[in-house]
Amino acid sequence: MRKLFIIIVLTMVLITSTLAAQVNIAKGKEYFLKYAADPKYPDDGTKLTDGRYGYPDYKDSTWVGTTRKDQIIVVDLKDLYKIDKVSINFLRSNDEAVFLPARIDVAISEDGIKWQSINSIALDNKKMPPGKIITYKHSVEKINQKARFIAFKTISTVWLFMDEIEVLGDSSSKSKAPKGLYVDEIELDLIDFES
Repeated sequence: MRKLFIIIVLTMVLITSTLAAQVNIAKGKEYFLKYAADPKYPDDGTKLTDGRYGYPDYKDSTWVGTTRKDQIIVVDLKDLYKIDKVSINFLRSNDEAVFLPARIDVAISEDGIKWQSINSIALDNKKMPPGKIITYKHSVEKINQKARFIAFKTISTVWLFMDEIEVLGDSSSKSKAPKGLYVDEIELDLIDFES
């Protein structure tokens, strides 16, 4: 009985230490938008990585709104990290013509020059959860790769509202990034979002 208790305790310690290593590496990090947010729903350059999720209300100042048909967002982690999961959050508010993106693509890079697509998905708004107003978190899990940059490409029809990007990984895996580009030097149209 005592051996079983010790095994259970050791297993719990191992699980807890593994989970504790997973942190939001993107919190407070710099990012770049291909197209500036609409002045009515502006971005001060911190909203997408400040750790704050918006309420399901388009008037909540946490949301960044844009009317561009396509948008690219690139997050710069500044260093290389082993990442396990990335996510981006969206709002749908049917009465205000705020819809979820029709397509979301995700790519990662160590240097901002060579990119690897890790996810592409077409969303059917009709198949999303019911309700006029919802939030939707798009996540890509089990990445298990090192990256400095994470890029999201969205295709939308009218208004697109985003509020938080998370990159979960092991903060102790931090290593110096190879010589490459700064986030505002990346040629966004050359990012390989194709799987």
